[in-house]
Amino acid sequence: MFRLLRLSTFAAALISASVVHGQGTNKPATISGYVTSDGERLDGAEIKVRGTSLGTTSVTGGAFSITGIPAGDIVLDVKKLGYVAQEFRVSIQPGEERKVNLPLPKPLQSLPDVTVREVPGKPARLSNTHRYDDFYFRKATGIGTFITREEIDKQFKATTQELLQTIPGILIRQTGTTWWVQFTRCGRAKEPGRIISNGASEAVQVFVDGQFAYDGTDRLEHINPAEIEGIEVYKGPSQLPAIARGKGCGAIFVWLRNGS
Repeated sequence: MFRLLRLSTFAAALISASVVHGQGTNKPATISGYVTSDGERLDGAEIKVRGTSLGTTSVTGGAFSITGIPAGDIVLDVKKLGYVAQEFRVSIQPGEERKVNLPLPKPLQSLPDVTVREVPGKPARLSNTHRYDDFYFRKATGIGTFITREEIDKQFKATTQELLQTIPGILIRQTGTTWWVQFTRCGRAKEPGRIISNGASEAVQVFVDGQFAYDGTDRLEHINPAEIEGIEVYKGPSQLPAIARGKGCGAIFVWLRNGS
């Protein structure tokens, strides 16, 4: 009887030890530490335990902590916008509280620097577009004659021809329904906007939104002053900007308003 009692007590102790040992084997672990880059601690980095739903995001100061991690060999996937994503392999024991540092390198190529040019005289209402930058850059040189949207609004002209007539040195000639531009420095330009093969020195070029208009006279005739953001006029070869140089005696640039 006594021997049987001793055997029962020994078996119970053995079973109890086995249970305790099993609990220790399955006890989850914790990993904590910092996400860094070149010695700087990074917040907002995403850390995930691969193959599980476990994960977190580093907080201010780069700190993070993940609990409930099963023991064994695991892989931590770490990423943050603007940095090169990394993976870290860790062997962890049951119940272990492991401290780690997770460094993220910066990309080898950084984004190119963007140079913002200040456009002289450009009104604040056009600050969200670069469409008229050439107009205001050329206006700042003082070469040529310029009419802005604000000046057009003050003149109440019904046609583009009437607007051009307000510029000294420009005459608008008309025969029946046909009209043409005459620059006093160039003589008569019979076909404004077209390079005349037998008299290129008298040709008046027309550009609309920076693009050469082959049908210059017709194009101008069908543009309403309400559609115009600005006009620039060059009345002699010495005034011509590079885009029109060597192709005629003068040039008219018309810039349409957005949506026109």
